[in-house]
Amino acid sequence: MRYVPVPIAGGSYKDDALSWTAQETINYLMVPAERQGTRSSALMRTCPGLTKFCDTESNPVRGLHNAEGVFLAVVGQTLYQINPNGTSTSRGTIPGVSRVSMAHNQITNGSQVAIANGISGYVYNTTNNTLVQITDPGFPGALSFQYLDSSIMGIEPARRFAFWSDLADATSYNTLNQAEAEAAPDKLVGQVVTHAEWWLMGERTIEPFIDTGANTGTFQRQQGTVIEKGLAAPFAAGVLDNTVFWLGSDGIVYRANGYTPMRISTHAIEQAISRCDISRAFAFVYEDRGHSIFYLTFQDGPTFGYDVSSGEWHRRKSKDLERWRLNDLVNWNGAWYGGDFSNGIIYRLDWDNASENGDEMERSRTSGVLADNGNRLIVNRLDIVIDTGQPSVVETVTAPVIEWRSALGLAWSNGATTVTLPTTGTSSLIRVTQSQIHSLLAPGETIVGLRASGTMNIGTLASGENVQFSWGTHSQSQAAVLGVNTLTLPETAWDGIGTFSFFGSPSAGGTYMINMTQFDIQVQTSAGGTTVTEFQGQTKLDMRYSKDGGHNWSDWRQINMGSTGEFLKKLTISRLGIGREWMFEFRVTDRVKADIIALNAMIEQANS
Repeated sequence: MRYVPVPIAGGSYKDDALSWTAQETINYLMVPAERQGTRSSALMRTCPGLTKFCDTESNPVRGLHNAEGVFLAVVGQTLYQINPNGTSTSRGTIPGVSRVSMAHNQITNGSQVAIANGISGYVYNTTNNTLVQITDPGFPGALSFQYLDSSIMGIEPARRFAFWSDLADATSYNTLNQAEAEAAPDKLVGQVVTHAEWWLMGERTIEPFIDTGANTGTFQRQQGTVIEKGLAAPFAAGVLDNTVFWLGSDGIVYRANGYTPMRISTHAIEQAISRCDISRAFAFVYEDRGHSIFYLTFQDGPTFGYDVSSGEWHRRKSKDLERWRLNDLVNWNGAWYGGDFSNGIIYRLDWDNASENGDEMERSRTSGVLADNGNRLIVNRLDIVIDTGQPSVVETVTAPVIEWRSALGLAWSNGATTVTLPTTGTSSLIRVTQSQIHSLLAPGETIVGLRASGTMNIGTLASGENVQFSWGTHSQSQAAVLGVNTLTLPETAWDGIGTFSFFGSPSAGGTYMINMTQFDIQVQTSAGGTTVTEFQGQTKLDMRYSKDGGHNWSDWRQINMGSTGEFLKKLTISRLGIGREWMFEFRVTDRVKADIIALNAMIEQANS
């Protein structure tokens, strides 16, 4: 009796009629063979896991954005800049709790990043690290932002019209620079920019707009072009594989072929979508190692991914959740990073990590139906070939290296330590700029603490005068007295905003000398490496089967996959019995890569 191949590779195709198909693929990617000579026509590859990169605050990540190398994240109500060493720097406040939309233009030496919270708009300037609210009278508020031809494109919150900013200025708007989708009276929902076209996506229709070059009314509808499939939710569209993907308001997922919507969802996927609130769905895209994936998450349901390379759907699922825990995904600094929907952690997607920040990342595959036109089949043996050569990984984050470093060698901006107090107001007497302090750092280093003390030998001062020591947005004051006055600052984090200064106010021309006795910066020389420990012992594969088309299942059988390092391990399951409609489900919960390569069965037909 010979083994025969049983198709095991495939995507999620679980129909309500389970006896027809109950196929499911969770945290696996189907990889079709591109050349002859492979062990099987396709394999199931372990999806990349999540390695913690940055821990911000215990609130949802509302959005991520890469502005020409500046990595920004809105977590809770705080805008953070994520640094290359895994630390974060607060850049201001973005009110609200809902998802945010970000887009950026380019200005001299940097970018303006426009941030929409669904009602208001904010602009973060990467050249001077300032965050301001858009207050221009011509700005109507923003549901979302995009960028095209040096303008920031927006949809106003009531979804009546779209608008755009002045050239290269995300803070300036003209009420004449507005457009309405006119082909149908449906309200606007979302927008994408593709091939230098601005697609305004309504509830029932999509209309592309183009830049006409006019001084006012710059963007006009592409005449005669209307796509008659609307958008389900403001963030349920994305640009991938040189075209647009979106969840239609009819619960069908489309890919644009030019201006023609092509259905890519299956009836099985659409059945699952029909049980979810599509108005709260959101999407993001991922492209790595030949996989171009449109991910679609339903906040009250699952996360589905459509892989362009295979044309198959799969599911991403986190422990104890139906959905994947990522709220957004962005490519930055040569890798992909995702933000957690609940705890403010930024993860790096890691092909060598078969876990999600140490939590198990259960991978499972449910096969298609093995049947013979209603004849009973005896499955004597089942062999599954799995690549178990990669060890599971336990990540131990080591403490960062931190040291205090003297900053007394800095050149003071006014070049003197004897100063004359102003006659009115408050002025900076001795100042160190952010760039001066950062000039003391080597590549990859970050300031995490600051301390200083100084002795003020004070001359003639009037009653009530004071001196102030300020760093960034913080300050400490002491009343001036005759004689010697010492001002000591506590250790504190440097927030990178503004300057480090002595202030004086006010005086009738008195003078004093500042003698710095201590001025140190605390430098973090690494963000914490990772110590990798191999999982010792045996790894396990769970298997169960159904004989009635997926309605009832056997108990799980646990099969030893061998020690880590045993490559192409063949696992055998015997004496499965007799049935007419066989389905097999395999799952791996150990933190080990376990790619499914082939499934073979020794089958014979029963007498009746």
